Amino acid sequence: MHASDEEIDLLMRTVLNTMLDVDPVLTGHDASPPPGSRTLTAVVHITGAVDGAVVLHVTDAFARRVAGRMFNLDPALAT
Repeated sequence: MHASDEEIDLLMRTVLNTMLDVDPVLTGHDASPPPGSRTLTAVVHITGAVDGAVVLHVTDAFARRVAGRMFNLDPALAT
């Protein structure tokens, strides 16, 4: 089974919008963070019917926003 970039894009948008009420801007495979910016990277490895990994790079601001929504905190306090 192979998931297209469009399917992965739709899945990520749906999950983040439904669970966290955020609409992410997905920048593609070769996007780089701005020089000197703080980022968070998460990797989820998948094995089974589909083998692979999902890698998510987000800015510090986005990570704080998501953490704030997940834990009902002011994003400025989510550290």
